[in-house]
Amino acid sequence: MGPHLKAIALFTVLSTALPSHATTLAPNVLEMFTSKTCPSCPTANRNLTEMAKKEGRLALSYHVNIYKNRKLKDPFILDKGNTRQKSYNALQNTKVRYTPHFVMNGKHHMNGGNSFKTKWHLMRHEKSVEDFSGIALSKGKKGYNLTLDYSDNITLPHDLWRVTYRTDGTSHKLNTVTSIERLGVWKGGDAKVKVEKAGPHEEVAVLIQEQNFGPIYTAVLP
Repeated sequence: MGPHLKAIALFTVLSTALPSHATTLAPNVLEMFTSKTCPSCPTANRNLTEMAKKEGRLALSYHVNIYKNRKLKDPFILDKGNTRQKSYNALQNTKVRYTPHFVMNGKHHMNGGNSFKTKWHLMRHEKSVEDFSGIALSKGKKGYNLTLDYSDNITLPHDLWRVTYRTDGTSHKLNTVTSIERLGVWKGGDAKVKVEKAGPHEEVAVLIQEQNFGPIYTAVLP
């Protein structure tokens, strides 16, 4: 084998050995508002974890402080999680907050304690992964680069939410949200956005959600 052919063979082997980056799209976002003092929440969390195993789903758990109990302090309470739940409630014309509060794709609300009803809503309203394209979250020098191609499906402004969630299993088996911040607005045109990486034992995702806490278009993960 000549030196040129050896170089080609070596390149082929190295190319095969290198891991390829593939963006994961999860158009079905399952959000659970939970509390450490809620007796129904552990069962609801387990049910949600089971439902989230299918491809195209992302499960997120926000710890909120609806019930005050000084003896049972929850270190994972997130103020922005409280704000998010209150904003959802305002759209539902209700001031009553409860847990476990389940929201599917930012649109369908239900009591997460009813596992049969939750699964029924999921199957009824689930979106296909194949319906989405032109969205990618790739590695950059200091984090990630979110690339959004022009889409006819986006006719209203959408907020881009950066979410980080725990993966070490020290809180709940469900993905416990540690931070959520608004990166900007996407109006359906070509766009590129910098996304900061997550901390240790955390993952990052970007939620693409119609402004004012409307329906979630999709979530994108690296």
